[in-house]
Amino acid sequence: MRRWLIRILVAVLVLAGVGALVFRQQVGDVYGYLFPGGIVDDALDRTSDPAPTIDGPPLPEATDEPPTSDEPPAVELEQLAELDLPSAVVDPLGAGPVLVSTLGGLVHLVDLGSGDTEVVLDLTDRVSTGGERGLLGMAADPDGERLYLDFTDTDGDTRI
Repeated sequence: MRRWLIRILVAVLVLAGVGALVFRQQVGDVYGYLFPGGIVDDALDRTSDPAPTIDGPPLPEATDEPPTSDEPPAVELEQLAELDLPSAVVDPLGAGPVLVSTLGGLVHLVDLGSGDTEVVLDLTDRVSTGGERGLLGMAADPDGERLYLDFTDTDGDTRI
């Protein structure tokens, strides 16, 4: 009786090991297709070894001083509107204003030329806020006919 139990246990362990190898190969095949450069294969094979380094120009020395340059910055920021805790921006099709959501549950239409804002959707009575809650995101469908919202409802559940 004991021998049969040991044989069954060995068979289960062998099958589990083969299954793990097959699963790892399938995962490697899928990610190998998605990332032909071998990013995932390297990650699957890595244990505690450090990540490989990439040859390139040396990094500048660390300093506490901000970089200085006589050239103007490549990007300049300009405040267009004053909104309370903006969380997402959607640029609908065509020229015109953009939609900006706030964590509190408002969706504003913002004119980028003038900075004028108008509340076009108010979900404040359906959204709970605080911590990582609120109206967290939004997206427009490609046709521009629907707006999808991701928010935390008053029960603390995520709604889309």
